[in-house]
Amino acid sequence: MAEKKPVSFGKRLLFIGITLLFLFLLVEAILRLYYYQQYGNSKMATMEFGNTMKSWFRPKLTPYSPENQKKVRPDSSDAFNDLVTKETALSNQYEYQPWIEFKNIDYKGSHMNIENNVRKSIPDSYYSAGASDTLLIYFFGGSTTFGFNVADFETIPSYFVEAYKAKYPNAKAIKVVNWGCPNYYTYQELMLFTKLLIEDHKPDVAIFFDGLNDFWFGKMNYSSESFYSFYFRKSYFAKRPPSTSDKWFVDSLQSLFKTPVGMAEQQFSDQLITNYFSNIEKIKKMAVVGGTKTYFFCQPTPFYKYPNQQKDPMVFKDTDTRFNYIYPIIEKRADSISNFTFMGGMLQNESGYPFVDGFHYAPRIHRKIAAEMLTKVEKEFGN
Repeated sequence: MAEKKPVSFGKRLLFIGITLLFLFLLVEAILRLYYYQQYGNSKMATMEFGNTMKSWFRPKLTPYSPENQKKVRPDSSDAFNDLVTKETALSNQYEYQPWIEFKNIDYKGSHMNIENNVRKSIPDSYYSAGASDTLLIYFFGGSTTFGFNVADFETIPSYFVEAYKAKYPNAKAIKVVNWGCPNYYTYQELMLFTKLLIEDHKPDVAIFFDGLNDFWFGKMNYSSESFYSFYFRKSYFAKRPPSTSDKWFVDSLQSLFKTPVGMAEQQFSDQLITNYFSNIEKIKKMAVVGGTKTYFFCQPTPFYKYPNQQKDPMVFKDTDTRFNYIYPIIEKRADSISNFTFMGGMLQNESGYPFVDGFHYAPRIHRKIAAEMLTKVEKEFGN
């Protein structure tokens, strides 16, 4: 009987390679059954699975934390901080509205009140003795303008009225209206502003406070679509009703952060900057129709010029974000744009806790932002 020749090293290596390739393809096929609905940058389900595994090991930050509230308001009672947390969670719901796609639900609470798209401001007006007319000021923006995770009297518009009263006690009367809505950005605010003008609203001044949603949730700015458009389109064609527990919603949300497949990050970021300034110019044109003076503020984020980011227990820790590229460009161009203020660097010397969660501001930062806004807008008061 002839002696069997030993299998050569090359053949063994080839066999191992083919086996590993077969196992990889098998795993890929199985994972695709789960990840078939993904909008991820990678075309491979195994890469999406790897990204999911990474996310499991990241620190979990919740926007609803009484402990965070206590850190930013150490002098407030536990009952107050607990109630602000509870009402933030209960009111954080949305409903369909024609032309602007979605809005906050109406909500009535002790410290969180929303009615007909408007977040309550306390105070919402100041009338000095002998004032003959009232300057109507509208505020637009996303969740930071709205005042996510703070009480009605701690929002930027509320502090704006307080700052005005302290600085100009004998000036003309003012009234503020907070149209901020979580997940809005400049294009959607353009739609809301246009809708209000069509409905015969006549604000004297409109203040727009943006930046985070325009660039962090980049795909909606890139496509000029709303925060929920991707999910609504997906669920509509699949004839699935919307549900916040649906994994499709999570997938659609995650896709908003990602650069489109096949596009360089710089090219994507450049287009986001172009769209951002284009939205501002369109708002200005609509404002001329309504006789409204407009002011624009690019907001601070934890991702740019915030030295304490990694030590801050409440904020997101992402460092390699497109803000590192986009914000220096906007800062450089800021002075060349009328009624535009770059506020992206205002956290550079901040100590303590400027945020109450991953990226929403603590009340004391709202107060500083409102004061800065007042210095830019005060020429409208005729003082």
